[in-house]
Amino acid sequence: MRLVLIAIHCLGGAIAISLAAAKPATAQQPSDRPAAEQAALMQFPGSRWWLAPPPGFVQSSPPWPVLRHRSGAHIALVEFAKQPLTQTSFGAIGALTAAGTHDEGRLESVEAVMAGGRPAFLAIARMTQQKALAYSLIVEGGRQNVGVTLTVPDAATDIDLSAIRAALLSVTDRIAEAAARPVSVPHPASVRFPGTSWSIVPPAEFALDGTSPEMFRHPSGAVIMLIEQPREPLNAQEFKIGTGLHEGTRNESRVEHVESLTVAGRPALLVRLRMPRRALLAHVMLVEGQEGNVIAQMQVPDAATFPDAAAIRASLLSVTETRRSPEQRLGDLPFRLTELAGMRVVSIVANSVVVLTDGPGDLMDAATDQPFAILSLYPITPRERFDATRHLPKMAALVRERYPGATILTQKVEPTPQGPAATVVFTRTPPGKTTTVAGVAWALAQGGSALFMVGQFPPARSDLPARFVKIRNGVKPR
Repeated sequence: MRLVLIAIHCLGGAIAISLAAAKPATAQQPSDRPAAEQAALMQFPGSRWWLAPPPGFVQSSPPWPVLRHRSGAHIALVEFAKQPLTQTSFGAIGALTAAGTHDEGRLESVEAVMAGGRPAFLAIARMTQQKALAYSLIVEGGRQNVGVTLTVPDAATDIDLSAIRAALLSVTDRIAEAAARPVSVPHPASVRFPGTSWSIVPPAEFALDGTSPEMFRHPSGAVIMLIEQPREPLNAQEFKIGTGLHEGTRNESRVEHVESLTVAGRPALLVRLRMPRRALLAHVMLVEGQEGNVIAQMQVPDAATFPDAAAIRASLLSVTETRRSPEQRLGDLPFRLTELAGMRVVSIVANSVVVLTDGPGDLMDAATDQPFAILSLYPITPRERFDATRHLPKMAALVRERYPGATILTQKVEPTPQGPAATVVFTRTPPGKTTTVAGVAWALAQGGSALFMVGQFPPARSDLPARFVKIRNGVKPR
């Protein structure tokens, strides 16, 4: 996986990001989610700690206070003396604890996290005698430490497992601060992102807006986008803290955090990028799926007070894969591709950008001996009336921004069956390569939409531009 895929996948991706940033908050749709699903903080009985329990947990008072669920799951909390926390305190993964007792268990994972702004560790253990899974959060508090354990019987079928992590990470002893901060427990329904084989549980108040580029949007200006990629192994060594991306451009960013983990049993990486020119943080989850990879990206403006870190992490960890054919994914698009000219689908970005190729390779900068086509269709309002002559310098500027060092050979307005098109012909040398590739970019009106398309090909293959033209002319609005 290349770092470049994190910020901008292609020229169409750059357009998608720019359009998303330009949309005013008034254009975002409010969530129709019931208020009851947005759990509030409650004080745990007999303690100074607060948490937002998952749906269906209620208070009860056996020998010590617990919160119980009808499935038999329960939450218990124990305070103890304040001391620094270390991962070594938990023992080795796979180690058996409390052998021969009712609490016998085997440690499955330990993870350093933040809960309520405090350092913490989240451990998962298989309880062999109780036939249950125990999620235990240990938090280093201001005055005391606390252990919160949520135990789920193996037989439980009606508990929202996706909300467990969010509930535990909501634990706080900073109630003066927490009372003013919204706490999110994800909606139990996972939402499939259009144009992909992947689903996610978005934080509260995020909703798909049904426009191009397709994104989950929040009234704060935060957005979520899922980008499907060809399957390849993930390698955390490719990501270095402090590495810069797209320096000198509006999408300039720097890697702040890299973490290896698993999501739904699949290898994953969580990367955080600071984007100073856009004043936002990008939280990116890369997951290696069975059929393909996915980049789930949540962009949060610096000025936004929600979603908080716990809600962001819980949402990104909810990403799951459901197998869908390329034809099914193309069926989600707001436009039709009536002609693929013998090419195959590599990826679909934000249900708005399609990447095609003819050959075994999937990365434009690596497979320079095969053609690639990138296209997208965006709605335009009548007052924005597309003007190919006026748009021509913008297309040339986008090519230069997306492909630093590109040489513009010609830029002109040419006729097409759909009307005048702003056309830019260029060459470029991909990073790390000595081979030059040729490219052509078009922008033209398609009814009430604007079509953007880029074709890349080996200069010796003079037959390929005609195939790109077939694809371009076969793009139809739905």
